Amino acid sequence: DLPLCRVLVVDDAAYPCWLVLVPRVNHTREVIQLTAAQQAALWREVAAAAQIIQDLYRPYKTNIAAIGNIVSQLHIHVTGRLQTDLAWPGPCYG
Repeated sequence: DLPLCRVLVVDDAAYPCWLVLVPRVNHTREVIQLTAAQQAALWREVAAAAQIIQDLYRPYKTNIAAIGNIVSQLHIHVTGRLQTDLAWPGPCYG
């Protein structure tokens, strides 16, 4: 875990480099509901997660998304996209 976010690993062999960061701020659906300090912390943590994925997997592209249509609690997907993943080059969400 990071200072603001809980870090979850998506357990999907098709996408081995996928993390989800969940800010520990209850009842928050949107980034703009966070304070300015929390927003800054969130993006620092997202950047750190993306760097770890980059260092470990060397993905072709790193996708960062806050979709949340099914799970409304704010969470950020940080997904390293490999040209060999099942959905490449299409979206892997959904």
